[in-house]
Amino acid sequence: MNGNVFPDDFLEQLGKIVSQEKPETNFFDVGGCGYLENPTSDLMALFMGGDEEVKPWLLLALLKILNEVTDNIDLSSLRIAREVCCENSERIDIVVSHDEFIIGIENKVKSVINNPFGAYEKQLNEYVDNNQRVYKCIIKPLSNSSSVNNNWKMITYTELVNVAFSCLDKDIVDESSNKWMFFYKEFLSHLSTLSEGEMSNLLNDEQISFVTDNFDKLIKAKNLLDSFENAVYLEGHDILSKILPDSRITKSVNNWKEDYKALHFMPSEWGESYMTLVYHPQKNDGGIEFYVNAIISRSQYDDIESLKNEVRNNSKKGDFIPTASSEDSEITITNNGNYLTLSFWGPSKDKEGAMTLLHDMTVWVNEKIKPVL
Repeated sequence: MNGNVFPDDFLEQLGKIVSQEKPETNFFDVGGCGYLENPTSDLMALFMGGDEEVKPWLLLALLKILNEVTDNIDLSSLRIAREVCCENSERIDIVVSHDEFIIGIENKVKSVINNPFGAYEKQLNEYVDNNQRVYKCIIKPLSNSSSVNNNWKMITYTELVNVAFSCLDKDIVDESSNKWMFFYKEFLSHLSTLSEGEMSNLLNDEQISFVTDNFDKLIKAKNLLDSFENAVYLEGHDILSKILPDSRITKSVNNWKEDYKALHFMPSEWGESYMTLVYHPQKNDGGIEFYVNAIISRSQYDDIESLKNEVRNNSKKGDFIPTASSEDSEITITNNGNYLTLSFWGPSKDKEGAMTLLHDMTVWVNEKIKPVL
């Protein structure tokens, strides 16, 4: 067997491939009827608080768009209603009622927006019993170009999804055991697909021929990338296991924008704090770069504001972890003030430099939070 699996001409042709990014197929796309408005509205209502077992993640994102304060919000008075009937027998898709606000939502996937909004507004006002703020929203895909001449706020699926994902990005703790979180992320992916419309011409004829002619090599390339990810994770896992021999290290992986891969190492004795090793393509070079994140939860270190200032000051003076480069470092408090995120390059931007920093930063975090565990 020829050991030269990827000859130069194959790599050269592969480097010329430029295609549109197609969203991953999701659960609701496969279902076949996810483009219908009623099923989509049912799922919107579910993730806005339609079931007490499901956290209203989507509602919190919508409230953020509406500039409502969601920190420590009391949702005990929250009620969600579907197909709310008006006097003329027309129905509002979703009504959200709360002691502080009322939200009327008209969801439009493909149909023209031509509804009796006057009757809708009259019905929404019937819900006001505590001087609540009343919001009126039309939520639709970008691909639906229909418009209205009234004061109903137009929100695209894209805008809603972006805000929803930004809220989730601030809380990357392992939710793999939460089935509703899985379905919620799938639903957001589905809304994003609906919003952009169907994508065509992802590959031209020449590119399709290249894939057809080199399919076996492309499969090997994909398997090689998977093996590389696993090897990097195991190397990082070995580092943390030696520092924390009594801890079970849980694995979690995220694919971030621009082909960033985030490998999370979650020691059981650290609670909600964890380490992350991130790698991504090197710009204008074809290589790869690595950096390290430490995420410290307020649950494990209450005064993360002081810790943030300590790290920032020490980093400026060169007194922080010796192997942590101050170049492009990020020291931020995220997720509504509940997490301190430290993001640093190692002594070099390659894997060896990142592994060195992963070791040293794990030791540093453990020393910081261990006294308060």
